[in-house]
Amino acid sequence: MEDRIPKSRRKDACVRMRFFAAGVITVLVLLSIGTGIGYAFRGRAGPPEGISPPTPPDWLRKHVISVDKKKIKPPIPSDSEEGEEIDNYIVPKIEKNVTIFSGKCPPSLRFGKGPPKSCKGPSDPLKKSPSPLEKWFTKEMFEDLFPFANLGWGPNRCFPYSYEAFAIAARYFPEFGTSSPNEEYSSRENYRRDLAAFFAHAVQETGENNAGLYLHGRPEKEATDCFYRGGFYNWFEGGPTSSFLDPKSPGYAPEDGEKCMMGGRYCAESAELNHFFGCSKNKNDDDGKNVTERMYTGCYFGRGAIQISYNYNYGMFQDWLNEQVGILVDLLTYPNLVMTKLDPPLAVMASLWFYMTPQPPKPAMHDIVMGEWNSGQKNADAGYTGPIFGPTSLIINNECNGEDAHNPGGPGESRRIKAFKWFCHYFDVPAGEDRMLTCKDMPVKLDMIPQKMSYQPDWSTTWKQQTCECAPATYGGMIPYFDPDFYPARFVAFNAENKQKCEDSIYDNPRIMDSDFAPLVAYFSIGAGCIAVAAVMNRLRAKRNRLDEYADLPERVKEPLQGKDSVKRSINLHFRMNSLDSDGEDALFNVPLNNPSTHEYLTVRISDADDIPGMYSAVATSPNEKTAMRSSKQA
Repeated sequence: MEDRIPKSRRKDACVRMRFFAAGVITVLVLLSIGTGIGYAFRGRAGPPEGISPPTPPDWLRKHVISVDKKKIKPPIPSDSEEGEEIDNYIVPKIEKNVTIFSGKCPPSLRFGKGPPKSCKGPSDPLKKSPSPLEKWFTKEMFEDLFPFANLGWGPNRCFPYSYEAFAIAARYFPEFGTSSPNEEYSSRENYRRDLAAFFAHAVQETGENNAGLYLHGRPEKEATDCFYRGGFYNWFEGGPTSSFLDPKSPGYAPEDGEKCMMGGRYCAESAELNHFFGCSKNKNDDDGKNVTERMYTGCYFGRGAIQISYNYNYGMFQDWLNEQVGILVDLLTYPNLVMTKLDPPLAVMASLWFYMTPQPPKPAMHDIVMGEWNSGQKNADAGYTGPIFGPTSLIINNECNGEDAHNPGGPGESRRIKAFKWFCHYFDVPAGEDRMLTCKDMPVKLDMIPQKMSYQPDWSTTWKQQTCECAPATYGGMIPYFDPDFYPARFVAFNAENKQKCEDSIYDNPRIMDSDFAPLVAYFSIGAGCIAVAAVMNRLRAKRNRLDEYADLPERVKEPLQGKDSVKRSINLHFRMNSLDSDGEDALFNVPLNNPSTHEYLTVRISDADDIPGMYSAVATSPNEKTAMRSSKQA
């Protein structure tokens, strides 16, 4: 049959088809490159694989969240006044200069199964009064700012991040979003700049950080408005799929963080750290059947809005909860409570604690933004003083690279700066001079400011005949000293308590004062002073609970112990404990000095002190010293 289409027309059609196919391939390649660029600009907390396209395919639609905004109208009487509390709800101030976003952002990828249908939600066991910031920072604003929180599922009471969790956490920090200690900004501006700074760091640490929003011809303003609404997206460091976790439970549920690989342990160790904030050594290898690497439960990798990490930060946050707040929780043994505990909600509270609390020589980020810090003369001369944002990046991650010229820019300090400026614009408050938004040109960085002080044993008196004392030392430690010239009065007020804590630690565990684990040998060689007696008293207290074990010992005075294990055996204080609990007689024992082979011993006598129950006196006499060293301590 004769072809009805001329050859010339068939040739033209083929050419057109080839051009069309080439065009399709070019578009696909450009989209792939764009996706790769988007991934390259993600922060360290961003998803490890790909990004969501502006319009997801059909198979993905059921996994992404709708971003249609709905007005949330609390059920309050129409005649209620601003600031009035009704059923634990504060009537919010109408923000005339804040516009709730009315546009649409591309859907965010969701991870996991989503929130449960019902839960108890966040609660406050101490039932603290609402914070004044709740008068102006409303649930509608929170949900407008963070529509993709909780791995893309949005703010939810059953997940770590919600307005309710944020509001409860803020109540434990009365100065957050409510203080105005400087005159450079108005009260309204200070309140909002405080929140802007906290949210900016949260965007960098746990934001979705989807740089792909700036591709595909989207207007830059729209892309920016969507980019910085990606905060509170991730829960765990390296999320949403964290390489620290079991591949079968990689971080898509708050409970996934209960065990980790070795890389997620983040355990810092030293004699002092092990005493105050020792890491949990618990292991969970699931009988070795279902994992390729041994798993641990003592995991201190980053968790929460601004990623609290390392055992010492978990430990200090735990101490704050236990000692200053009155909420008992063991985060060193169960660190994942930071993500799972909602009574109170620790995921937000831990991050606010880090933001609000100084750790010498570093001031609190809040205090820098509020201008309540002493930067030193050189920094002040360069303008780095007062209420600024720049040095806060030094505190959280030692970043001082400045702001990138393009958007969204790279991660690190640049992202923090851009986020702070965006949140300040959202709240309609000034961000401050651009030069002061970075610490890049700060002459003296925070770790070089001469306020790195902590409470340590007062070495000028440890050899004397007195109880052990602590004093401020010009080096870092686990018990901070807050110099009144550098820190706000609310922290200086803790100095007396911290001094006592230091002195108690000497008696509780003298070995932390010597890295060679030989406290008696080390300190008796310079005189049988307070630390030597503290070691004795520590062992006495440890043995008082084991009276039965020592009741049958024939003598309270022990013969000198020979052999390589003599130091250890002597320190164990083998003497009749019941002598201190019944007949009031003294307990007498010998402890070897320096090298046990010299047969030189320190004679220690422990007796009841002034008829005070539980109080004992120790007298230590060295062969080379005629004067006895005395100390007394509650046992």
